[in-house]
Amino acid sequence: MIRKTVNRLLPVIVLNLTLTSCDGMFEGLYDDEVPTVKSGMESGQLSINASSYSQWVYINFHDKSFVNVDIVTDSVTGKTSIDEPKEWDIAIHKFQVKTNNGSDIETEYTKLADLKAAKQLPDSTFKPDTWYENNVIVDLSGMMSGNVKYCSSNINDVVGRWISSSGMPPTYTTTNKVYVIRLEDGSDVALHFDSYMNNDGTKGYLTCSYEYPLTF
Repeated sequence: MIRKTVNRLLPVIVLNLTLTSCDGMFEGLYDDEVPTVKSGMESGQLSINASSYSQWVYINFHDKSFVNVDIVTDSVTGKTSIDEPKEWDIAIHKFQVKTNNGSDIETEYTKLADLKAAKQLPDSTFKPDTWYENNVIVDLSGMMSGNVKYCSSNINDVVGRWISSSGMPPTYTTTNKVYVIRLEDGSDVALHFDSYMNNDGTKGYLTCSYEYPLTF
């Protein structure tokens, strides 16, 4: 069964909500936190529960909504499938990012405010996504016996550089850079990954600062 959960921001300026499940987008998806919502503003922060290997989180910056979609594996053929939403801008799987016919650049800036102060984008070439056959892990339950399951997907390698790992257990390193994603309609969103874990240290709970639409 394919599970989708769609949520949208409420038309308010500031809300304080206590979440008992993964409901909401820019107001946060952390079950153990009380987030603050700033609705109707060009810049803000979003929190994403991307801790599951078996889901993509699809984000729509145009209407400030998100949808969690399961990656379904056929029990007979082993092939995977996903029922993507009709409208979306970027999607996140653990630490991987893909765009909906978009492209991306990495800037030299470590804060959104510094990018805005520059009053222009860097002179860089926007890079589109790349298709990979076996890059997205969907099931690690058989890892000890060497049976890791993957699915095929587009991945944006530029924004994907925001985090890397080495060693076992892995040590994570972030670039702390601001990324600019050019969406399919030509508008830009600036994104900075602030954190990759929740208050309990669970990896895959991402906190991001964003500005959409990015204007100078």
